Amino acid sequence: MILKFINAFLMGIAFISLLTFLFFIGLKIHYFEYYGIKEYFNIIFVDNLNFYIYPLVAFFVGYAILYSGFINFFLKVYIALVFLSAASIYQPIGLMVGEKLFMQKDLRLKFGSIVFSADMLYAGREKIYLYRQDLAKMVTLDKSEVIILTQKQ
Repeated sequence: MILKFINAFLMGIAFISLLTFLFFIGLKIHYFEYYGIKEYFNIIFVDNLNFYIYPLVAFFVGYAILYSGFINFFLKVYIALVFLSAASIYQPIGLMVGEKLFMQKDLRLKFGSIVFSADMLYAGREKIYLYRQDLAKMVTLDKSEVIILTQKQ
């Protein structure tokens, strides 16, 4: 019985890893590279994945596909999820999903004594990536030096 649970968990990790890899590679190619955000794929992946829920979902998916009475149903759902995850590799979808997940529009920020408006493209571990409409370019600043004042309504 314990071997069955371990097998379900390990196979679930393999199944879920394919989904997350396809999803994040699409975001890396079509959002991060589109805006010129210089973050490593592994850091993006680790910082934006919930490792508390991941093992539970992995166990459920592995058990459902390997041992449930509805294996054909779960396999069809899984294949549909593979196609949905791979959809982020298509440029318009990857860009749209990246903007929905990471972009915050019309922020008022303070850097030293300068107050300005910008769209936050991504807040990494150490850097914050902003798009300044008034300059028409992306600006990278140290996260510790920027204060978010308000978000415009």
